[in-house]
Amino acid sequence: MYKFFQKHKFIIFIVFIYFLNIVNAFLSTTGIFNNLLSPYKRDFFMVFNAFIGDVAFISIFVGLGFIIFKKEKSIIKYMIVITFILSFFCYAMSNYIPIYGMMFSFWNLKAFSGGGGGEAFDFVIDSFALIVSSGKLIFFFPAILILILYFTMYKRNLNIKDNSNFAFVKRIYVGIIVIMFGLIFSNVSYLNYKNVNKDNWFNDNSTPLHGTESIGLYNFYIYEGLEFVSNELNLKKNTNDNRDKILSDLKKYEDDCQLNMIDGNMYCNTVENNGLAEGKNLILMQVESLNNFAIGLKVKVNNEYLEVTPNLNRLLESSVYFNNFYTAVGIGNTSDAEFSALTGLYPSGPKYTIYEYGNVEYPTLARSFEDSGYYSFSIHANGGEFYNRKYIHENIYGFSDYYGEEELEEMGLINRDDFVHLWMGDTEFLEATVDIIKSQNELGKNVFSFPITISTHLPYSEDENLYKDIVPLFPDDYKDLHGYSLGYLKHLYYTDYAIGNMFSKMEDLGMLENTIVALYGDHGSTINFAETMKYNTEIFENDINGVFGKDFAVEGNNIVAERRFEQNVPFIIYDKTKTIEPRVISYSRGQTDIYRTLANLFGLEQQYYFGQDAFIDVDNLVYSPRTSDIFIGDMAISSSSYEFFSVSSVVKYDSLDRKRIIEEYQKYLDFNNKLLEYELFPKVSK
Repeated sequence: MYKFFQKHKFIIFIVFIYFLNIVNAFLSTTGIFNNLLSPYKRDFFMVFNAFIGDVAFISIFVGLGFIIFKKEKSIIKYMIVITFILSFFCYAMSNYIPIYGMMFSFWNLKAFSGGGGGEAFDFVIDSFALIVSSGKLIFFFPAILILILYFTMYKRNLNIKDNSNFAFVKRIYVGIIVIMFGLIFSNVSYLNYKNVNKDNWFNDNSTPLHGTESIGLYNFYIYEGLEFVSNELNLKKNTNDNRDKILSDLKKYEDDCQLNMIDGNMYCNTVENNGLAEGKNLILMQVESLNNFAIGLKVKVNNEYLEVTPNLNRLLESSVYFNNFYTAVGIGNTSDAEFSALTGLYPSGPKYTIYEYGNVEYPTLARSFEDSGYYSFSIHANGGEFYNRKYIHENIYGFSDYYGEEELEEMGLINRDDFVHLWMGDTEFLEATVDIIKSQNELGKNVFSFPITISTHLPYSEDENLYKDIVPLFPDDYKDLHGYSLGYLKHLYYTDYAIGNMFSKMEDLGMLENTIVALYGDHGSTINFAETMKYNTEIFENDINGVFGKDFAVEGNNIVAERRFEQNVPFIIYDKTKTIEPRVISYSRGQTDIYRTLANLFGLEQQYYFGQDAFIDVDNLVYSPRTSDIFIGDMAISSSSYEFFSVSSVVKYDSLDRKRIIEEYQKYLDFNNKLLEYELFPKVSK
């Protein structure tokens, strides 16, 4: 047996190279180690076609090794390097997935384009420790094992000159054949995928996850990279084959009575809420990384349970609180939340919507207010080039003005000594927002303002200015929590103070009577706080929302439950006068419902009615463009894996119902994404 291995060790080694790298690629597209992924149910075609694709990809490099190197050991060393590179790629994916909840796409690189690319790069550097901490070192196992095999199988030759040369003609001949095999079958795998899906939903709505599961992890990124480059060079021809159908479907949304995707009934805007806030100011605040579990959350500090968000908790007494409300973000994170809240549409998911589909004037909440004579402005502590906000907000969304760092500095409102991390702190930022509203009110204008906070942004590192105006919630020697979980709660406590301070200032100025304040979280904390709660249940209490893993059932390691928990954000509508009746609404809602709900409250005209009026007494189907999860009532359903989670022990929707719900989701996602892609709204005029 030993002689056999010694005689055929080169072939055996190459086989191991193929086997270990393919297994690594397969595991990268499952939830075994990347547990926040929601892989699609694989059929035989997907498994076999992915196998062909990745075998073909590796063959290209094996063939190159034969052509470039003439010695057996040199080829082996070269393939060890290739294995380390591929292992690092899988490891990098395991860093990326916990942060974004989806597979990487070349389209994600758009974050570094334009004037804000430098700030995006700075964020990656600042968050590097958090990103790396999420990685799974297990993906380096193939590289390490291959290295061990090398020293084991070739150990007798370590100090002996390698004379095992391949003849030149033989090397070139074998190398070309192997490369041709790789190129042909790489393309065969890709064409098989396209052909199988040409007449189904995945033809237009495939995701990087579905692509990597079907074509092979390594192989997929060759073709996605080529598609991305051709798109950037304007070489790809866009087809609008379904334009007329999408236009016809769009016309249906001109009516405020829309078909509910769950029960099939028609629901219109609530008449009793129409115009309740007419003539008042509106502050629609998008709060950075505010999860719903933060509302009512108490943490044990020195044997006493202390509130993390005391000011937000007090607001509920005069508010409508939507506690079963979900973020709609994809890869665009904060910018996607802005898009959904203002338009009522979903972002695309794998692509940056503002970069790919930012050429039209969307019907938005800002335009509805402007048409009613309001002055509208958006405001963010970042520079106007980041996410291209100044252009997007003033031209695409229709705000009269956008105030970024540059404008705030010109107004004399910036004091860099008070910055929290890289930006104006939320306290000073929200005070500036109130000042702008007040100045416009004094000119006789009602105001719609859209402040976007930033202080609770990753990576939640320490900053002395967090405690400039407040006593820290946690003592320096606090031991029960640490790292990013503790940092997140510290930042929440600061932003909660900033919000309370804004309300105090408005009260002092006599503005609250004539102002509605609506606020929501843009997305979750990105640090999987569900894990923190599960393993530290004794230090948390929450009389409003409960504690994950303690106050409601979580069977085993239900990843769908964790994703639901992480994507659940609050939506609160505060009215000091209580003209809008305070209450808790637990029907499933999402960020796409914000525009329509607020427009009805303020008696505004709308051209299209996307989403639904959040005051309707029925669950709505909302979904996550990031994870492809569907949220409906007290359930979460994975549209890719068909797994589900139910808060109640009585599952409301059986397997047939869930299949129908997924089909309805797929129909709407297809309409939504084509509506963005076809650019059917008026082109930007400025």
